[in-house]
Amino acid sequence: MMETQRFLLVWALVLVSGERSESVRCFASIDLNTGECDSEIGDVNEDDCCQNPNYGYQTADGACQSCGPPTWSSWSSWSLCTTLCGEGVRQKSRKCYGIGQSECENPIDKLHVEPCIGTCCNGEGWDSWLPWTPCSVTCGGQGVRKRQRV
Repeated sequence: MMETQRFLLVWALVLVSGERSESVRCFASIDLNTGECDSEIGDVNEDDCCQNPNYGYQTADGACQSCGPPTWSSWSSWSLCTTLCGEGVRQKSRKCYGIGQSECENPIDKLHVEPCIGTCCNGEGWDSWLPWTPCSVTCGGQGVRKRQRV
């Protein structure tokens, strides 16, 4: 039944259009977190596909373009700190999808950067050494002992 509805929708979109724009692969939705098109409707002209702002279409370079107004994706997770020990920075980012993406061009809205301190130290450098482990052999021969610091 869903296939019949899609066929009828595509057919209706083709009949409605008087002038022809470029034919595109039209999709019923776009995942704003991944930028991927979902639920393909079929090949229709771009103007017809974008009669519904929730729809999206595949561009010539393979990207999915949302038909709706510019919309921000969710923020990514914070990156790791750029330094293992001491002061560094971490960042998170998001993308803009939709027609008129130039409204999303403020770099502050795309990327957040903040200072961080590497998690392997106390902020002043390496911590002290931990105690040695017991020798790997108990009697005779060569063994190994280890110690570490964080």
